[in-house]
Amino acid sequence: MLSYYWFGKGDKSAVYLLVLFAATLLFELLMKWINKVSGFKFLYDIFSATEYTLFCMYYWSAKGVNKIRHWVKLSVILFVIVSLGCAWLVFHNEIQNRPFITRNIEIESTLLIIVYAHLLFIIDDDIPLPIYQHPDFWVGVGVLIFNSGVFVILVFYPMILTISKTQATQSYAYFLGPLNLIQYVCINIRFICLHHNKRLLIQ
Repeated sequence: MLSYYWFGKGDKSAVYLLVLFAATLLFELLMKWINKVSGFKFLYDIFSATEYTLFCMYYWSAKGVNKIRHWVKLSVILFVIVSLGCAWLVFHNEIQNRPFITRNIEIESTLLIIVYAHLLFIIDDDIPLPIYQHPDFWVGVGVLIFNSGVFVILVFYPMILTISKTQATQSYAYFLGPLNLIQYVCINIRFICLHHNKRLLIQ
């Protein structure tokens, strides 16, 4: 709702977050059904490609990123190709305990950590505000915390999977919940910053 509101107020970057929230909600609803039906694990890879693309589009909307814009766009194309390739393998081979799920998400997390670490370094210093009042700062912090946590979790996921598939899934969900909460709280703080500094909309 906040992203929709601020998009209407002239915050063009909010459209990427709005679409991301909608895609995430749809994916979470599908997940409740997927857990009961086999053969649909490939949707993990499709969602990863969608999520990475939308986060990169938000990154493109930030000022001062033109120097490496080409490389980020190239990474989106390559990652989408890899994700669709993984989705095809899962769909046709029905590899439910495959490493592709974690490997694909690990690649996404690594790329987003690099991209959003760069975003924090190029936040517009022409705006006379403390960095913690800049909207992009909070998006960057949320993305870095979430993806750093996911990367660490997935390092241990294959080892737990060899012991128990149920335990691996439960452990992943147990840590993913708080990380998701932190990420979306940070993104919502972005909108609070905009509310207190409306002039950023015309920068």
